[in-house]
Amino acid sequence: MLSWLVIWVWAFAIASPGNPNKLNTVSYGTTSEVACAAANATIDSMPSPRAAKTPQQRADRLKESTKAVESLVSALHTGAASITDVDDSELVTRWLEDHDAYIADRWRYVEKLSGADGTESPRDLAFTLSQRVSGGVYTTRIDTFARANAMPSCQVPGDV
Repeated sequence: MLSWLVIWVWAFAIASPGNPNKLNTVSYGTTSEVACAAANATIDSMPSPRAAKTPQQRADRLKESTKAVESLVSALHTGAASITDVDDSELVTRWLEDHDAYIADRWRYVEKLSGADGTESPRDLAFTLSQRVSGGVYTTRIDTFARANAMPSCQVPGDV
């Protein structure tokens, strides 16, 4: 019983693993939040793809907002080059790989909508995400990382 007590005391009082997504390089999160907020403001000022009347009109609107997301992620990649902490660099690299996958899925969706001929069901024209073997859907990882590093604006945009 004493050994169980020691294990539980250690687990809750002494061991402090923290959040594995938390960066030591706080400046990256601060700078990224500013860039993400600006990108979201740009996306929010555009006509909503959801209000489009046709798949082609939605594709045109998504092209513009996807360019804004692409520009943002490019800036996030550039900022990542200044990270000197090896662990942080690895975390940010994986986060940006998820963003790159998201952009690829957005472009794939634009192509799907652009090629619609009217015979597709709403399900056929739905936005789908690529799955990853490790960690599930990448958008969950993008959002989790953004929240852990005080970057709420760096979560996946809700325009699609």
